[in-house]
Order: sequence, then structure tokens, then C-alpha cells
Amino acid sequence: MMLKPFSIRTDIRNTMIGVAIGAVTSVAVLSAPRLFAEGFAVSPVGGVLFAAIPLLAGAMFIQGRRSRARLIAELDRHRETEERLSQAVHTDQLTGIANRFALERDLAAASGEGGEPYRGALLLLDLDRFKFVNDTMGHDAGDQLLVALSRRLTGALRGTASVYRLGGDEFVVLLAGAPSEGKIEDVCDLLKSLFAEPFDLQSGRFWTGASIGVARAEDGDGSMSDMLKQADLALYRAKELPG
Repeated sequence: MMLKPFSIRTDIRNTMIGVAIGAVTSVAVLSAPRLFAEGFAVSPVGGVLFAAIPLLAGAMFIQGRRSRARLIAELDRHRETEERLSQAVHTDQLTGIANRFALERDLAAASGEGGEPYRGALLLLDLDRFKFVNDTMGHDAGDQLLVALSRRLTGALRGTASVYRLGGDEFVVLLAGAPSEGKIEDVCDLLKSLFAEPFDLQSGRFWTGASIGVARAEDGDGSMSDMLKQADLALYRAKELPG
């Protein structure tokens, strides 16, 4: 004959535990020779109280477990709310990738690791002809272009670098560690290759390019404002280059 699985509900199990604790407490008190002399008689009121000890203990045990469970559930909800808020604050609402606040957070965290100065590199990428897209094809097309570019960037750089959108058509690629000049050039070449194919927008295909400005943390103080300033100057110099 097959035996059906048997389980006791949590609240019933807790009640049984509380009653058992109360019963043991009652027996221990009644049998303690130092507290009660031989022949001690319990009054009716005392008898009722001692009889009620198991039930009171069970109720207190259940209430304690429920209070702890409510506290744990409340802490879990609070943590989940904080995580959702933090995610919203550090995420670009259009593209879904990290934003300026996330960049500032990550640079600050990287600068504080081990007390050593941050030695990474920041690449500032600016789209070519983005204003033309907005003016001639509409802002919806411009938004589609930004979303498509963010997908190309994150897909190509996954596991290699972190990608952020500063706003408008400006993106940042953050290289951690202490990347060599060769590593930085390789990443720049990879970024340029992402523009070899056109972007498919609802209003049609669009070819564009980008300019890149590079800043190294060791050339300044490693703060976000300092590195963006360096990268912005390098970006303008790149735009002035022929071709």
C-alpha cells in the first residue's frame, strides 16, 4: 500500500511547539523542590494559570514567529524597492543602458578600490549628422538611431568595456584596469567598424559615423568631470581632422 505524503501546516506546527514549551515549563515549575515545599497545594486560580501556561506559551511563540516573518518580509520589500529605485536612477530611459549617474558611481567606486588611483581610460563617442536625422527624419528616427547604436555598442563590447549614454548623441565607453595604447586603439577600431553597416530605421536606412575622444585617468585626477573634459577636447580635435 502506498503511503501518502504527510505534512503539518506551519502554523499548526508552531502551535504544537509552543504548547510543548509551555507544558514543559509548567511541569518544571510545579516540580521544583526549591520553589514549592512538600505538600504544596495549588489554588483554583493557580491551577487555571498553570493550565493556561502551555496555551499562552503557544500563542506567544506563534506571535513571535509571525512578527519575525513580517519583519523579514518588510525588509525584503524595502530592499527590492531600493534596488528598483537605484536601477531607475542609473539607467537611461530611452536606450536602457547605464547613464551619466551610473558612470559617476562606477568611476568613484573604481577610484576607491585598494586606495590606488584609477588608471582606466574613457572614450567619448559623438555621432556624426545626428542633428540632420532629427531635422529631416524626425525625432522618432533620432531615438531609433540611438537605441540601435546602444545595442551595437553593448553587444560588441560585452565583457570588454562598460557603455554609458551621457545624453543626446554622446556615449561613453569605459575601459577598466590600465589599458595599453594598443588596447585603446583596438577598441577605437572596433567602435569605428560598428558604423560600416547602415542603421535600419522605420523611415529608411541611414549611414552615419562617429568621432571619438580618448582620456586617460593618469593624465588628470581621474574624476568624471576631469576625464570628460579631457575626452571632450580630444573629441573636438578628432572632428577637425580631415576625412
